[in-house]
Formats: sequence, C-alpha cells, structure tokens
Amino acid sequence: GGAARSRRRPRGSAAPRIGGSPLRTLALRFRSERLTVPAVAMPAAPRRQGLTVGELGCEGTCTLMLSGELDGSSVPTLERALARCAARGIAAITLDLSGLRFIDSAGLWMITSAKSWCDRGGRGFSLVQGPEAVHHVFEITGLSDVLPFRPPAAARPTA
Repeated sequence: GGAARSRRRPRGSAAPRIGGSPLRTLALRFRSERLTVPAVAMPAAPRRQGLTVGELGCEGTCTLMLSGELDGSSVPTLERALARCAARGIAAITLDLSGLRFIDSAGLWMITSAKSWCDRGGRGFSLVQGPEAVHHVFEITGLSDVLPFRPPAAARPTA
C-alpha cells in the first residue's frame, strides 16, 4: 500500500503523462487551458434527402424502386419494404437502384444481406444498375462481379 502511494505524482505536478504518450499529454494540457476561438460563419450542412421506396409487383415478383440515399440512416426503410414483400410471399425481388444518388457501406451491407436472405428462402434476386456514381461503389468493392446486375431500363416506370 504505502510504496504504491509514494510513486504517484502529487496533484498539480508539471506535465502529466498517461502511458508515456506525448499525444495524450498534449491533449491533457489543452483541456486544462482556456482557448478562445473566433466565431466563423460555416455554411449549413446539406440536408440528407433520405430514401423513398416505390413498389411494383406482378405475379409473384416485386420490384423495389429506390430513390435518394441508401445509407445507415435509411437502411430501415429498405428493410421494411423487404419485409412487406416477404409477408406477401413474393418469389423474386428486384432492387432498382437507378434512382439512387448515394450509397455507403451500410447500403452495400443491406443489399448483400437482402441477396443472402433471398438465396436462403429460395427467392430470386436481381439488381437494376444505378447511376455511374452509385455503380462505381459496387465496382471498387468488387460487388459488381458477384451481385446479379441488370442494365437500367430505357425509361424508369413511375409509381
């Protein structure tokens, strides 16, 4: 007990070091000093548009037309649409990505999960290719080689 106490630095000693890391020491030093930062006008962050999902169904198939942004905050919207298809006993699902403006890793995960879910349930699954910027994400991740893509239709149906 007493030997351990004698090794501790007294409170307020100069240059506290945590784990010997100079970066942590620097961070502690900045936190203890009051900094004044001038106010700078920052442009407003662009509003996220979210995701809308239109549904077209005919004879046991369902096409989900995705518009907007498929990211972590909008994945639940696609999950709900897929659940509605499952509840109707759909035999094949197509995700039409031609209306997407943005997709991130959470969106990619959702699409690969949807394919796995369809495979396990014996359902068909395909994707309609999205715009170049969206499809590029599939290309650089290698998913364009393993997912069943179809080229976009000449004219996208309206819901």
